[in-house]
Amino acid sequence: MLVLCFAAPEAARADDTGASTVVAYGLGGLAAAVFDIAFTVHDVSHLVSGERSSGFVGLAEFIGAAPQVGIATYAFLKPVPDAVRPLTLVWAAWAAALAAHGVWTIANPAERQTTATTALAVSPQHSSTERIDASASSIGTRLDAPVWSASWRF
Repeated sequence: MLVLCFAAPEAARADDTGASTVVAYGLGGLAAAVFDIAFTVHDVSHLVSGERSSGFVGLAEFIGAAPQVGIATYAFLKPVPDAVRPLTLVWAAWAAALAAHGVWTIANPAERQTTATTALAVSPQHSSTERIDASASSIGTRLDAPVWSASWRF
């Protein structure tokens, strides 16, 4: 859809100032920049915390980034000023990295979150007053690990 909006030629008129085209490109660029920055911050924060994103987030990332690769490649290949060409190449690479990460996230979604204490506390071999050793859990989380924030996330 975006490719059609940006790639479709418009009829030229003698009194056309080009302002509507500039506004359309500006709004499209702003939307792409907000999307790319938001998902880059999301991806880096999940990389730092060690958490994985859900498959839905990966799908949204792929759907938003894949068309940008095509648009940026189209902008790179059409005659543009020399100063713009490197920017379109960087944009295409950034969007391609986001799209690739989206595919990876779809293929490797986060597992459902369950706490080790809930699974072990309801078993008949542990009493409710006994301290539960989370290192013995099959989930692999340790309750005595350093806490980065109140929600156990960085």
